[in-house]
Amino acid sequence: MNCQEVHQLIIAYIDGEVASSERTLIQAHLARCEPCRRELAALSAIQSRISWSLKDKAAQASPSPQAWSRLQVRLAEQEHPAAPWPLTWLKRIAPDVGPISHLLQGGMTMKKGLAFATLMALMIALGTAAFVPSVRAQVSE
Repeated sequence: MNCQEVHQLIIAYIDGEVASSERTLIQAHLARCEPCRRELAALSAIQSRISWSLKDKAAQASPSPQAWSRLQVRLAEQEHPAAPWPLTWLKRIAPDVGPISHLLQGGMTMKKGLAFATLMALMIALGTAAFVPSVRAQVSE
């Protein structure tokens, strides 16, 4: 590995994000290249200072008194989201449409919803398969 290749990978090397094979090659290069070792030391020092500074700032930071109340309001909104307008319109016209209304409100589990979607796709496929031969017969006449 040469200096240019090490320069391209040095940040990933510092972060521990290089493959073990690349790590071995970089370490071998660093063992014989003083300029790259100096660059590694300088970048490592910068990263340490930035990390320390961010940890210090995070330790000093504290949320405003209103932050907790705003968070609680947002969490409550997420627990009870407003229904989309087609669903509210459907509820006004026909309050109990049955399974479709239940499905739109999220009342089906994922497995039941998947089974329902699969059944619908199968019905469409069978309907198409039954219809296409009769159309072909009419076209060929």
